[in-house]
Amino acid sequence: MLAVRFVYEKEKAVVICALFVLQGRHPQGVVSTGCGAVFIQDAPLLAHERAGALIVVQHLQCNDGQVGFYRVAYAEAAQRAALGPLVRGRILAAIDRWGLQNDLFAMVRADREPLGVYLNFLKWYDREEAFMPLVSIDQHLRYALLVTGVGRLPAIAEVGRELTMRVLEVIGFEPPQKEPHAIAALRDQFIFSAVLYGAEGAASFAGEAVQRDDLHPDILKGVCQADAFLNGEAALARLIKRLESCGSEHERVPQQVETSHHVTAGSES
Repeated sequence: MLAVRFVYEKEKAVVICALFVLQGRHPQGVVSTGCGAVFIQDAPLLAHERAGALIVVQHLQCNDGQVGFYRVAYAEAAQRAALGPLVRGRILAAIDRWGLQNDLFAMVRADREPLGVYLNFLKWYDREEAFMPLVSIDQHLRYALLVTGVGRLPAIAEVGRELTMRVLEVIGFEPPQKEPHAIAALRDQFIFSAVLYGAEGAASFAGEAVQRDDLHPDILKGVCQADAFLNGEAALARLIKRLESCGSEHERVPQQVETSHHVTAGSES
């Protein structure tokens, strides 16, 4: 982990130094601020200053391009919050918008930050359109649903509903004739996720779509997952029937996976 420490002077940040910290140990040495690269306003600066040198910047985002082998932990909330507008305005590249929230969730899992800090930081992603940050946030929220206490579930579900339904309203529930693969994969994942978070619109769509004989292959997995989540044994019967009748290997494989998952889950309960 790279622990970044800097203070504010006259609305600017003065970088003191950065420390590599091994889990559960003392800092293992001082490095310059640009281990990898540092984002300073609109340009990345490859840092070559000696350790401990002072660099005055407007905004600091370590590990520019996510090329480093470490995670970044900002010592104060204000340090990370200062990057929020750069996320919302898509000034930071998609890979760095992904990295910011991904590193923060890693801190949550390591019990270095509370989950509420992560959920609050996601407000800066309310205009996010890029595939990588979106699927990563969704995966983190789904993980949090599984492992978090009951008291936190409504807050997680609310953030998840807002995210998935906003995206689905833009890209649509129905696949067009032609679109990038990333959009198709995002739709398929978000249909099930939206249902998982309790979005009634997504549940209604999945309930109608699963009855179709000509269900589009690009949303087949998400719709069948949603059906299994909502309807249990009745969904399993529909999955088996569809599996037996479909003639396309493209359709058969995800159904075999979902049927196997459903049977396994039932046997373990």
